[in-house]
Amino acid sequence: MQNLIDADKQADLESLKKQVYVFLAITFGLTYTMNFIGMAVYGPIASGTAGSKWGILLGTQMLLPAVSAIISMFIFKDERLAHANKWFLGYFMLFFLVSLVFLFVDHSITMPSNNPAYGSSVEVGLSQIIPAILGMLGLILLLILNIKKSSREQLKTLSLSWGHHKINYLVFPLLYSLLLIINILLNYLFNLNNPALTSDITTFSTMLLAGIINGISTAWVYFFGEEFGWRIYLQDRLIPLWGIKKGVLLIGVIWGLWHAPVIALGYNYPGHPVTGVITMVLFCVTTGIIFSYAVFKTGSVWIAALLHLITNTVLPAAMFYLCMPNDILLSFGMGIYGIIFMGVFAFIIFKFGKWTQDHTVAFMQNPTKDSIIEKSEEVNQGEEDK
Repeated sequence: MQNLIDADKQADLESLKKQVYVFLAITFGLTYTMNFIGMAVYGPIASGTAGSKWGILLGTQMLLPAVSAIISMFIFKDERLAHANKWFLGYFMLFFLVSLVFLFVDHSITMPSNNPAYGSSVEVGLSQIIPAILGMLGLILLLILNIKKSSREQLKTLSLSWGHHKINYLVFPLLYSLLLIINILLNYLFNLNNPALTSDITTFSTMLLAGIINGISTAWVYFFGEEFGWRIYLQDRLIPLWGIKKGVLLIGVIWGLWHAPVIALGYNYPGHPVTGVITMVLFCVTTGIIFSYAVFKTGSVWIAALLHLITNTVLPAAMFYLCMPNDILLSFGMGIYGIIFMGVFAFIIFKFGKWTQDHTVAFMQNPTKDSIIEKSEEVNQGEEDK
């Protein structure tokens, strides 16, 4: 009898391995191909007018982890691709297809402007307008699905509901935002900064608030695109295979390497193609610990998407309106010193946080869930004993 149980466990783990391999092959294959095409067509990211074109491509790239997860679930006949989940993920795939179209076709329209810097009118691309409208419509759909109890229960199976312990939606973002701002301001304390565009708290606060509101209302889809792939689909499969701690670290490494081509092309760390990639991996491991822990505390993808949004909003705003680093690599913020600073807090969470697996293993593939959970408990009990 024991041999049969062990055989079932092994079969379950082999299935998880296949799912991980397929997901990574699709994600990295699509992403690196897109980056190669971008380089061939637009040139390096830091080169002149290529920035706006790369912006559309990079936004679409953020959707790819979730796209790959959905394709993988379809390949492996995941029964959760139904009902409310089908409606929401179907919407997401529509958003992705529209984004793909704008990689090849875009059209600008003239809109009135009250900003003297732009004159009386400004050209706005449909690649900005249409995704923003779709983002707002998607948010409405998500709210409706979460309000209705039956659909909310279905969303829980893929961590698409708001989850539980909702106070964490206030605690994590506030503490994390504070750490990011302090991180940037340390450049000033250690004389590692250039004068910012305008050292104005009012301007910073206004731009930060506008960025957060825009992110939550229209651009949230992009952050969901990454976090559903990494923190839900991949995390739920690596943890039974590697244990919680090793699984979380491995996700951070994979997440960082996923950025490698665009980093080498001048994104985030211009002029540092090799050391920039290494630094990005370290940055992703550090922030990944915080994001994963937040998911464990809520059982929801949305806390990770919110923290990702905050990262992409607070850091640029703080650099431009509070304290611009002299050297993006050797500085606080996204630089080495900033990673060390955030790493202290990530280490405390990693070492002393209560990493319970209840909210992750519940979202495993149903047919063999029990034996997967048992194996996951064995692996993680071994970690605790160490």
